[in-house]
Amino acid sequence: MLLFGFLIDFGSHRSGASHFAESFRSQEWVLSNGVVLQFADCVEIGTSSSDDAWRCYVRPPGMSLPSADWRLERMECRVEVLRRFYDFLTGCQDFRFAQAGWEVFDELSVQEILSGEFLNDEPPLGLVISRELWIQARQPKTFLPLSQHAMWYPLITDGDYLQIARAFPGER
Repeated sequence: MLLFGFLIDFGSHRSGASHFAESFRSQEWVLSNGVVLQFADCVEIGTSSSDDAWRCYVRPPGMSLPSADWRLERMECRVEVLRRFYDFLTGCQDFRFAQAGWEVFDELSVQEILSGEFLNDEPPLGLVISRELWIQARQPKTFLPLSQHAMWYPLITDGDYLQIARAFPGER
């Protein structure tokens, strides 16, 4: 199975992870194609294998592949879910970083963000970091404001969203 989802890192703040999880579990998103996503059973809290940081893992129902609902496998649906996730993050604080996409669970560490040493020499597209972490990382110019509390390596065009939403190279 290929997992699609969101990772939100809270460092040593278990209460932040718990609060985020509780808030996200109450979400219900009605997508433009009529599908309703409910997150009550799709949010987990755990610690990262690299630094024991508290993390929330969100796996939107039916978005991983293969999916039981063909409507959720459509690229437009994935892009809409990504946009809603980033909209949700604009109202959040207390996280260190957040990432969305395929198989994002437990890959990235704060040390990579602070050092700026990423695979392919660029941060993952759509990476969101707290303003505090951005300052600690020497305010990299590749990050732009997402909200009062967060910066992101932005998704500006529909093509940027598609890069994250694609499960396989060349998928349309």
